Amino acid sequence: MNELFKRFSSHPKITAQLVISTFVIALLGLATSLFVIQVLNRYISSGIDSTLSTLAIGTLIAIGFELLFRSLRRRLILSQNTDDNDKLSKAAFSSLLQTQQSALDQVSFGQRHEVLRGVDAIRAITMPQNVAAVLDLPFALLFVFVLWLLSPALALIAIIAMLVSLLMAIIVQKSGKSGVKKVQEVAAERAGVLGSAVSAAETIRAFNGFEFLSNAWVKSDSIMDRLRGKLQLSRDNLQSKIGMVTSLQTVGIITVGAIQTVNGDLSVGAMIGANILAGRALMPITRLSQMGESFATAKQAGDLLRGFMQLPVERVQGSGLKKYSGRIDLQNLSFIYPNSTVQLFESINLTLESGKTLAVIGPNGSGKSTLVRLLVGLLEPSKGQILIDNLDLRQMALPWWRMQCSYIPQEPIFLTGTIQDNISLANPDITLERLNEVIRISGLRSFLDSSQDGLSMVIREGGKNLALGIRRRLALARALATEGRLLIADEPTEGLDMEGRRAVYVAFQELHKKGVSMVIISHDQDFLKFADVMLDLGVKPVPRVQKKQPINTVAKQTDTGERKH
Repeated sequence: MNELFKRFSSHPKITAQLVISTFVIALLGLATSLFVIQVLNRYISSGIDSTLSTLAIGTLIAIGFELLFRSLRRRLILSQNTDDNDKLSKAAFSSLLQTQQSALDQVSFGQRHEVLRGVDAIRAITMPQNVAAVLDLPFALLFVFVLWLLSPALALIAIIAMLVSLLMAIIVQKSGKSGVKKVQEVAAERAGVLGSAVSAAETIRAFNGFEFLSNAWVKSDSIMDRLRGKLQLSRDNLQSKIGMVTSLQTVGIITVGAIQTVNGDLSVGAMIGANILAGRALMPITRLSQMGESFATAKQAGDLLRGFMQLPVERVQGSGLKKYSGRIDLQNLSFIYPNSTVQLFESINLTLESGKTLAVIGPNGSGKSTLVRLLVGLLEPSKGQILIDNLDLRQMALPWWRMQCSYIPQEPIFLTGTIQDNISLANPDITLERLNEVIRISGLRSFLDSSQDGLSMVIREGGKNLALGIRRRLALARALATEGRLLIADEPTEGLDMEGRRAVYVAFQELHKKGVSMVIISHDQDFLKFADVMLDLGVKPVPRVQKKQPINTVAKQTDTGERKH
């Protein structure tokens, strides 16, 4: 409901038009009741056909205008909410894309799904029929006012029925808030199970995970069904009670009206017309009571969405350099994950000069991939600084910085789109000449030439329809498309055959000759040979930094060691 009032206040001109049109609709809605009263009081007693014709034609004209104004109001509601709903959807999706990775990691897949699904819940309450029901509620008093003119006693019966129905609707809505919240929580869990079923289809089959995942789905789905059943039962009970109030209102108005008619205080036509007016007055409350769960769902969705949109987002504004040389300084760099008590690494101090290569080694879990994410700007240090040509990375505009990096993640994932879309993702303005050069360097040419669609081949499911070697080369091409002065590669040859490894070596050697700085996470000796600086994250708590000795010296030491052995 708050969301509707915000929309009303943010569009005052349209809101004023909605109020006026709703008032006119309410006035025209009186025509039917007045028609009944006049027919019973005037035509029945006189039998003049012209009177009946005039009343009928006048009422039909009023009904026609009422339909016209309802259509106008529907258009106004759509014009008021369509743009706002689109902006809300865009803002929610943008938050999902731009939230800082460290904060996003704390939100499960199911919760992210519910955040976006909440936009649909808010859209639902801004549909024309729902907004119209809210607008009609205060104008129900117009029918009560006309009823009061006919008979204060009958108006009092209608007022009591309206208050009782409204009170019951409020009580049911408040009692159902916890149930709606629980439904959203279980829906998030179920969405997580569904996400696993979709993204891990091969794992499920290869490791006989069918029963495990089926049990998880049945459990969450069963809980969801029971919760929704309770909400449905509560809604049905409310409708039954309001139906009972409507019936009691009819009995009360006819009974009191009959007494007043016998006493000569009220005509038969006025009694019947009063019953119609009372029904019209109660109608908006009945409709709103049916929307109680929708309003509660929208409120919970709005709270969830606002909470998510308050998470810190990545910097899109900040400093940049006219020309980046490729130099990096790590000063007292430390990192600890949220909710952890042990630092992953601490006090790293090293300088990577322009055109030099840093090799990072260490066992699994030592923080190699985390260091990569820090360098790319996906995470921020717990302590210390990452200096880019003496400028703190935390002061930089991240979109600019990532254009200076050629990044190859350990597990390359691609977006649904063509191969060309994915290669040029970080550099949409890449020239055809540069695109062909990137394809050549990454070793993709033979694959594209032998493919039916070439660069137009569509990648789906993150690239699962491609062989690992092709995914690795495509990741290399995507990284090179930025023409960055710094290459950051996380296990670039992992899982590749000799041909694939050779293509990566050749590409890196070309970049090295061009003076591109490199940070390579790998235990591959072919990379370690030409590394200028070595960082061993396996040494705790302070990783070891050392400059590599010349290759011939290492070879002599190895030969000596072998002879001694």
